Amino acid sequence: MFYGPRFTVEGNVTVDPNFGLTIGTNGPVFGYIQTGADYFLVGSFSDIEQTTASNSNFKYNGIAKINKNGGVYKNRWWENNDSDGNTPGRGLKGLNTSILSISRFSNGKYLISGNFDEQYVGNKDGSNLTKGIDYEYGLGSITTINENTSLQLLKNVDVVNPTPEFPELGKDDVPMFNGGFPNQVVVKSVITADDKVIALGNLNLYASADYSKSTRQTRFYNYTNVKSVAKMDQFGVLDPTYHTGTGGINGIINDAALLENGKLIIVGSFSSFDGVQANNIVRLDANGNYDSSFAIGTGANGQISNIEYNAQYQKIIITGSFTTFNGNPHDGV
Repeated sequence: MFYGPRFTVEGNVTVDPNFGLTIGTNGPVFGYIQTGADYFLVGSFSDIEQTTASNSNFKYNGIAKINKNGGVYKNRWWENNDSDGNTPGRGLKGLNTSILSISRFSNGKYLISGNFDEQYVGNKDGSNLTKGIDYEYGLGSITTINENTSLQLLKNVDVVNPTPEFPELGKDDVPMFNGGFPNQVVVKSVITADDKVIALGNLNLYASADYSKSTRQTRFYNYTNVKSVAKMDQFGVLDPTYHTGTGGINGIINDAALLENGKLIIVGSFSSFDGVQANNIVRLDANGNYDSSFAIGTGANGQISNIEYNAQYQKIIITGSFTTFNGNPHDGV
């Protein structure tokens, strides 16, 4: 499967004429993940195969599910609740949002990240106070979703109720993943072997909601400074022992690859990490700190755009706009 607005293929490869997607999405696809015999596509799009254009009840804001033959799942957002009663999600709010990364936990739930702050989730209940209102949840560019793309929620959480005459306002349904990076882009997120989450990007501030000080309409957040990379558990709780350095990346992160031993290779356009020289590529140890044993010499002389790791052969491939790597000629690969 190839994704994105354009791609170039060399070798004995042809387009499958039987693949059902003929129009595709109306914006770029940045990633995908296989789920059984199906696939989730994520990116910066609001429609696929002009499905929404022909029927506005179908929603594909940043995420869509297709089968192996390219058939699009056309769930209406108010139908087909999952076994826990979750209504299918309607994607992200806004026009300038995108999902850049998707991965799966061992329990079958999904982690998505990118550039987004809110998600439509529909009515919280059928009371006169909330009926007909589209509720939105602050997400901070990273969250977890169910198989039907609905937001993972903790239900009936206690919150401050400023109007006791309406006791139902003392409870709220909140995102299960209580952590994020408001107004920041999570370029890449990965899930470790023990279901921990590592988020990367030009990150500088982590936020988590304190519901004991929040109402249904107004959230109170606690903030923690971070630099470029942060580790959380599957509920979004920050690990303060991960990456204790204060400098982080001095440029732009484009991509990252997680190794089996928990180490992380980051690529992009930068020259140092935590003040140590690292020309566009660096490896962090399992604690999120600079790994000096990564023997790459002088690194790349230009930006590295992508990295892929083959666990079977324990090989890494990088692509970008560089012409040398460790002083040896390499034309972008």
